[in-house]
Amino acid sequence: MTTTNPQTSGSDQDLLDPRTSGYVKAYAWAAIFNAVLMLFKENVEVVHDVMATIGYHHWITHGVLDLIVFFGLGMYFSGQGQKMSGSSAISYLVWSTVIGGGIIGLFNLYHTMAG
Repeated sequence: MTTTNPQTSGSDQDLLDPRTSGYVKAYAWAAIFNAVLMLFKENVEVVHDVMATIGYHHWITHGVLDLIVFFGLGMYFSGQGQKMSGSSAISYLVWSTVIGGGIIGLFNLYHTMAG
């Protein structure tokens, strides 16, 4: 007679643990946040100047805010205890990167063509 371990039997063995799942979601949000923050600070001079004052250079403040969003949301989502499949995680990672990169790319293309 064979027995199965209830912790690894069924579809549960294919799911990522809650911490990994939480940080995958946090990355997705942080990638989009990064792009939106870049658009905002490049179009609103006051925001750009304040960020430059706070962190010596606007990109330092930008990076710190990205890290705060990533780790803050990562802890929040991890605490919810939700799991996701590996294929869902890949989708989150790829699509958020494509969307965030696309936003930044289109912004730069627009400014290159306009300027």
